[in-house]
Amino acid sequence: MDEEAKSETREDGGAADRFGPFGILLHWTVALLVLFQLGSALAMEGMERELRGTVMGLHKAAGLTVVALTIARILWRRSTTLPDWPESVGAARRRLLHRVELAIYALLLVVPLAGWGTSMAAGHATSWFGLFTIPAFLPESETLAEVLGEVHEIGAFGLMAVVGLHAGLVVWEASTTSPGFLRRMLPPGVG
Repeated sequence: MDEEAKSETREDGGAADRFGPFGILLHWTVALLVLFQLGSALAMEGMERELRGTVMGLHKAAGLTVVALTIARILWRRSTTLPDWPESVGAARRRLLHRVELAIYALLLVVPLAGWGTSMAAGHATSWFGLFTIPAFLPESETLAEVLGEVHEIGAFGLMAVVGLHAGLVVWEASTTSPGFLRRMLPPGVG
């Protein structure tokens, strides 16, 4: 890609070869929230009841935030021009990267919604960081709670696997054929 094409600016503020500020903010905010979700889920295993309840409340609120931000990101992606692919990324690798992204988006919706459903089926309302409460609108059902709990847990492991694959593919692209590939999603001035 020539220097002139690299300096072009898209309508979202991104250069032709990188995502704009809003897309970068959404990406890294969701990434940090998912890391919090993983850490809080693992940490709750050995916590005393009162602290576990507090962390669970934060876990549920962060999960609903992930859903909202994922929907925002999907809408944003459908309404903006994405950066150009590096010429070194062939069609087959583009399809693979795109399918991995689609799997991530699907799991970013399914996992927290299943967790929220588990909570509702157990009869619990959900507070969003203490600002407002969403009442449980699913019927109380131990069976439903167990099924949704399994979907939540298995989906979380699936999400971690797909996110790991995504990160591995990005690092591989950046270290082998496309040195500027990682830069596409880093804030300006980083990388």
